Amino acid sequence: MSDGERMSHCPPQFQTWCGSPAHREQARRACVALNAARRLKPKCGARTKQDGQPCQNLALENGRCKFHGGKVPKGKNWHVVQLPDGTAPDAVVRADRKLWDKQRIAKKRAARVAALSPEKRQEYEKWQSERIPGPAAERARRRWERAENAAFRDRFSQLSPTTLDPEAAALAVERQRLQDELAKVDAQLCENQNIGVFG
Repeated sequence: MSDGERMSHCPPQFQTWCGSPAHREQARRACVALNAARRLKPKCGARTKQDGQPCQNLALENGRCKFHGGKVPKGKNWHVVQLPDGTAPDAVVRADRKLWDKQRIAKKRAARVAALSPEKRQEYEKWQSERIPGPAAERARRRWERAENAAFRDRFSQLSPTTLDPEAAALAVERQRLQDELAKVDAQLCENQNIGVFG
Protein backbone atom coordinates (compact mmCIF):
# COMPACT_ATOMS: atom_id res chain seq x y z
CA MET A 1 0.00 0.00 0.00
CA SER A 2 1.46 3.34 -1.03
CA ASP A 3 1.54 6.48 1.12
CA GLY A 4 -1.26 7.97 -0.96
CA GLU A 5 -3.48 4.94 -0.43
CA ARG A 6 -2.79 5.00 3.33
CA MET A 7 -3.61 8.70 3.51
CA SER A 8 -6.89 8.15 1.64
CA HIS A 9 -8.14 6.04 4.58
CA CYS A 10 -7.38 8.82 7.10
CA PRO A 11 -9.93 11.43 8.17
CA PRO A 12 -9.81 14.71 6.19
CA GLN A 13 -8.70 16.68 9.26
CA PHE A 14 -5.65 14.41 9.64
CA GLN A 15 -4.80 14.72 5.95
CA THR A 16 -4.91 18.50 6.29
CA TRP A 17 -2.72 18.36 9.40
CA CYS A 18 -0.13 16.12 7.71
CA GLY A 19 0.37 18.63 4.93
CA SER A 20 0.58 21.66 7.20
CA PRO A 21 3.82 23.53 8.04
CA ALA A 22 3.24 22.82 11.74
CA HIS A 23 3.29 19.06 11.11
CA ARG A 24 6.45 19.31 9.03
CA GLU A 25 8.13 21.34 11.78
CA GLN A 26 7.09 18.80 14.41
CA ALA A 27 8.49 15.95 12.27
CA ARG A 28 11.73 17.89 11.71
CA ARG A 29 12.20 18.43 15.47
CA ALA A 30 11.54 14.73 16.14
CA CYS A 31 14.19 13.75 13.56
CA VAL A 32 16.72 16.19 15.05
CA ALA A 33 16.11 14.82 18.57
CA LEU A 34 16.38 11.22 17.32
CA ASN A 35 19.67 11.90 15.53
CA ALA A 36 21.08 13.73 18.57
CA ALA A 37 20.23 10.77 20.81
CA ARG A 38 21.71 8.37 18.25
CA ARG A 39 25.04 10.26 18.24
CA LEU A 40 25.35 9.79 22.01
CA LYS A 41 24.81 6.01 21.90
CA PRO A 42 27.86 3.70 21.69
CA LYS A 43 29.01 2.79 18.20
CA CYS A 44 30.46 -0.43 16.84
CA GLY A 45 34.27 -0.40 17.03
CA ALA A 46 34.94 -2.91 14.23
CA ARG A 47 36.97 -1.80 11.21
CA THR A 48 35.13 -1.74 7.91
CA LYS A 49 36.53 -3.63 4.91
CA GLN A 50 35.95 -0.72 2.56
CA ASP A 51 38.24 1.89 4.12
CA GLY A 52 39.42 0.47 7.45
CA GLN A 53 37.59 3.13 9.43
CA PRO A 54 35.55 2.28 12.56
CA CYS A 55 32.01 1.12 11.86
CA GLN A 56 29.47 3.73 12.94
CA ASN A 57 26.41 1.48 13.34
CA LEU A 58 24.78 1.36 16.76
CA ALA A 59 26.47 -1.21 19.01
CA LEU A 60 24.63 -4.01 20.78
CA GLU A 61 25.43 -5.35 24.27
CA ASN A 62 28.86 -6.72 23.38
CA GLY A 63 30.09 -3.53 21.70
CA ARG A 64 29.56 -4.70 18.10
CA CYS A 65 26.74 -4.08 15.65
CA LYS A 66 24.59 -6.85 14.19
CA PHE A 67 26.87 -7.03 11.14
CA HIS A 68 30.13 -7.39 13.12
CA GLY A 69 29.25 -10.05 15.69
CA GLY A 70 26.77 -8.24 17.91
CA LYS A 71 24.32 -11.12 17.60
CA VAL A 72 26.81 -13.82 18.64
CA PRO A 73 25.16 -16.03 21.31
CA LYS A 74 26.15 -15.35 24.90
CA GLY A 75 26.63 -17.62 27.90
CA LYS A 76 28.20 -21.05 28.26
CA ASN A 77 27.15 -22.29 24.82
CA TRP A 78 28.28 -19.28 22.79
CA HIS A 79 30.60 -21.54 20.72
CA VAL A 80 27.91 -24.16 19.95
CA VAL A 81 25.81 -23.93 16.78
CA GLN A 82 22.50 -22.26 17.62
CA LEU A 83 19.65 -23.86 15.71
CA PRO A 84 16.61 -21.74 14.78
CA ASP A 85 13.36 -21.85 16.70
CA GLY A 86 11.22 -24.77 15.54
CA THR A 87 8.12 -22.60 15.26
CA ALA A 88 9.50 -20.62 12.31
CA PRO A 89 8.14 -21.68 8.90
CA ASP A 90 11.62 -22.18 7.41
CA ALA A 91 13.21 -23.63 10.57
CA VAL A 92 14.08 -26.99 8.98
CA VAL A 93 15.73 -25.40 5.94
CA ARG A 94 17.78 -23.01 8.10
CA ALA A 95 18.80 -25.80 10.50
CA ASP A 96 19.92 -28.00 7.58
CA ARG A 97 21.92 -25.11 6.15
CA LYS A 98 23.65 -24.48 9.49
CA LEU A 99 24.51 -28.14 9.95
CA TRP A 100 25.79 -28.40 6.39
CA ASP A 101 27.95 -25.29 6.91
CA LYS A 102 29.35 -26.79 10.10
CA GLN A 103 30.29 -30.01 8.27
CA ARG A 104 31.84 -28.08 5.39
CA ILE A 105 33.95 -25.96 7.78
CA ALA A 106 35.04 -29.08 9.71
CA LYS A 107 36.19 -30.77 6.47
CA LYS A 108 38.18 -27.69 5.44
CA ARG A 109 39.80 -27.49 8.88
CA ALA A 110 40.70 -31.20 8.79
CA ALA A 111 42.29 -30.77 5.36
CA ARG A 112 44.33 -27.77 6.55
CA VAL A 113 45.50 -29.64 9.66
CA ALA A 114 46.45 -32.70 7.60
CA ALA A 115 48.61 -30.50 5.35
CA LEU A 116 50.59 -29.04 8.29
CA SER A 117 54.21 -29.97 8.92
CA PRO A 118 54.90 -32.05 12.07
CA GLU A 119 56.22 -28.99 13.94
CA LYS A 120 53.23 -26.85 12.98
CA ARG A 121 50.89 -29.75 13.79
CA GLN A 122 52.37 -30.06 17.27
CA GLU A 123 52.07 -26.30 17.79
CA TYR A 124 48.44 -26.39 16.62
CA GLU A 125 47.53 -29.28 18.93
CA LYS A 126 49.17 -27.50 21.88
CA TRP A 127 47.18 -24.35 21.10
CA GLN A 128 43.95 -26.39 20.85
CA SER A 129 44.57 -28.10 24.20
CA GLU A 130 45.15 -24.78 25.97
CA ARG A 131 42.20 -23.01 24.34
CA ILE A 132 39.06 -23.74 26.36
CA PRO A 133 35.89 -21.94 25.21
CA GLY A 134 34.15 -19.84 27.81
CA PRO A 135 33.93 -16.34 29.27
CA ALA A 136 36.98 -14.07 29.13
CA ALA A 137 37.15 -13.88 32.94
CA GLU A 138 37.30 -17.68 33.23
CA ARG A 139 40.06 -17.89 30.61
CA ALA A 140 42.01 -15.16 32.44
CA ARG A 141 41.64 -17.04 35.75
CA ARG A 142 42.99 -20.23 34.16
CA ARG A 143 45.96 -18.32 32.68
CA TRP A 144 46.71 -16.84 36.10
CA GLU A 145 46.54 -20.29 37.72
CA ARG A 146 48.90 -21.74 35.11
CA ALA A 147 51.36 -18.89 35.66
CA GLU A 148 51.19 -19.31 39.45
CA ASN A 149 51.69 -23.07 39.19
CA ALA A 150 54.66 -22.61 36.86
CA ALA A 151 56.23 -20.08 39.24
CA PHE A 152 55.72 -22.43 42.17
CA ARG A 153 57.31 -25.33 40.29
CA ASP A 154 60.30 -23.15 39.44
CA ARG A 155 60.76 -22.12 43.08
CA PHE A 156 60.28 -25.69 44.26
CA SER A 157 62.82 -27.08 41.79
CA GLN A 158 65.44 -24.62 43.04
CA LEU A 159 65.16 -25.88 46.63
CA SER A 160 67.63 -28.50 47.69
CA PRO A 161 66.23 -31.66 49.33
CA THR A 162 68.11 -30.88 52.54
CA THR A 163 66.14 -27.66 53.09
CA LEU A 164 62.81 -29.53 53.24
CA ASP A 165 61.70 -31.30 56.38
CA PRO A 166 59.81 -34.60 55.93
CA GLU A 167 56.39 -33.03 56.46
CA ALA A 168 57.02 -30.29 53.85
CA ALA A 169 58.35 -32.89 51.41
CA ALA A 170 55.20 -35.01 51.86
CA LEU A 171 53.01 -31.95 51.30
CA ALA A 172 54.95 -31.07 48.16
CA VAL A 173 54.47 -34.59 46.79
CA GLU A 174 50.75 -34.45 47.56
CA ARG A 175 50.48 -31.02 45.92
CA GLN A 176 52.18 -32.33 42.78
CA ARG A 177 49.81 -35.30 42.67
CA LEU A 178 46.78 -33.01 42.97
CA GLN A 179 48.16 -30.71 40.26
CA ASP A 180 48.60 -33.67 37.90
CA GLU A 181 45.04 -34.78 38.65
CA LEU A 182 43.74 -31.27 37.97
CA ALA A 183 45.62 -31.16 34.66
CA LYS A 184 43.95 -34.44 33.61
CA VAL A 185 40.51 -33.10 34.53
CA ASP A 186 41.18 -29.88 32.60
CA ALA A 187 42.28 -31.87 29.55
CA GLN A 188 39.10 -33.98 29.67
CA LEU A 189 36.98 -30.85 30.08
CA CYS A 190 38.73 -29.25 27.11
CA GLU A 191 38.05 -32.30 24.92
CA ASN A 192 34.39 -32.36 25.91
CA GLN A 193 33.92 -28.65 25.24
CA ASN A 194 35.67 -28.77 21.89
CA ILE A 195 33.39 -31.59 20.73
CA GLY A 196 30.19 -29.52 20.98
CA VAL A 197 26.65 -30.74 20.59
CA PHE A 198 27.03 -32.14 17.06
CA GLY A 199 30.40 -33.85 17.41
